[in-house]
Amino acid sequence: MKISFQNFGPISSGTVDIRPLTVLIGDNSAGKSFAAMAAHAMLRGLSDHHITRFQRRYRARSVMQYAQRTSLPSSPDKIWRELHQRLLAEPVNTFIQCTEKEILSLESAGYLPDYTQSLVSSFEDVFATPVPNLMRHGTNKGSVALEYSDGQFSVQLHNSKSKNTYGFRSEGGLRIGYVDRRRTRSLDIPPGSNFVMFKPGDQSRHKENFEDFVDDLLSACEDLQFQFTLPSTFSYYIPAIRSGLLLSHRLFLSLLVRNVQRAGFEPLNIPQMTGVTADFLESLLIDPSSRRRPRYSHTDTDLKRFESAILQGEVYFKQEDKEGTPTVHFKDDSGLDIPLNLASSTITEVAPLFLVLRQIPFPLKQCVFIIEEPESHLSPTNQVHMASFLATLVNRGAKVVVTTHSTFLLEKVNNLIALGISSSRTDALNPEDVSAYYVARTADGSKVTELQSGSSGIDMSSFIEKYQELFDESMASEDED
Repeated sequence: MKISFQNFGPISSGTVDIRPLTVLIGDNSAGKSFAAMAAHAMLRGLSDHHITRFQRRYRARSVMQYAQRTSLPSSPDKIWRELHQRLLAEPVNTFIQCTEKEILSLESAGYLPDYTQSLVSSFEDVFATPVPNLMRHGTNKGSVALEYSDGQFSVQLHNSKSKNTYGFRSEGGLRIGYVDRRRTRSLDIPPGSNFVMFKPGDQSRHKENFEDFVDDLLSACEDLQFQFTLPSTFSYYIPAIRSGLLLSHRLFLSLLVRNVQRAGFEPLNIPQMTGVTADFLESLLIDPSSRRRPRYSHTDTDLKRFESAILQGEVYFKQEDKEGTPTVHFKDDSGLDIPLNLASSTITEVAPLFLVLRQIPFPLKQCVFIIEEPESHLSPTNQVHMASFLATLVNRGAKVVVTTHSTFLLEKVNNLIALGISSSRTDALNPEDVSAYYVARTADGSKVTELQSGSSGIDMSSFIEKYQELFDESMASEDED
């Protein structure tokens, strides 16, 4: 699964291949968080429409049913008329290969009509601004595109307009033709290809009536199914300001209630916030006890071990009274139980990840965790533990995207890669499961560049250069003395 950027926010260009573990490093204010939020917006926009069904099938007959009640991104009539003319020029019992554009027209008419604006809306929610405002300053168009095994989705930005486009990969192609089975016993159809055939006599009739051609096309396609599988992933964004949000979620709720009580007497003023903040707060404001019990347990022995190693205890929601909002508590290994606001910054910083992990109702293989600076407020020892924890999460099937400035975390990841897939350790990383990117500021906008990674780990030359500068500075100071 790849996400490409063109004139988006501070990013002028770049592509990120989201693997089980994806690492974004680079300059401050270069656009690492912009890239991470765009990934969240794209996956969020898709998953909103397929929580209950990950795969949808449409019979070709739904093409016209949909076309009659809504406008398509591109009119199928023009494309189908061109197909009609091409077909009329061929003899009976001869099949022609449909072009990708023709196949796309058939598919896009019947597939996922709600997606026309879903991604645009998701980007506006996540970034709390109209999508055209996300174009890089000084440019007049941009885009964000998601490409994966079955197709691609993109959000196109252009001046004051924005739109969502999508494309599909057809399986085996599509061939179409007029067939008179009374004159032939075999059909020259490549193995594995879909094909459509019409009744004898259709060719002469269709010369006069295009509507008959469309009706017969749909009738012939009645048993022909196009299949398009969405990326079955659910994105969870853990923002850099997580500790403050976690400690103040009860305050947000009380302010909201206070405003609602006065809604009939004065304007309801609610502060604007980004979608990643709102998504994160929602997971805290909704009473966990009222939610559907998660169907999957993500607190197995290995993951609990890292929670204990980093926190020296565990965090959990505690219901103080029946009517009140649950509070987050920390219970250490000695049995001390305290509200989170009395715990250390390390605990408040890491707690959100474990709280989210404990409550998600989906299997880990369908989850993407996007974490800004997982090393925040952690000692070098705990940064190393965090790297091992993330690697274990990856080996449990999850995808993890992190933005980071931590050399300790990266060095540990490299050590886990060096262990290789032959290791029996639960945190050993397969080199092919790791990708890394450097986001660098330039005069022409930030560039996203892939860092070399393999069996030797992630290229850390950008950090080594700074180490060298500090060493040279230290040596110069000694010479002056």
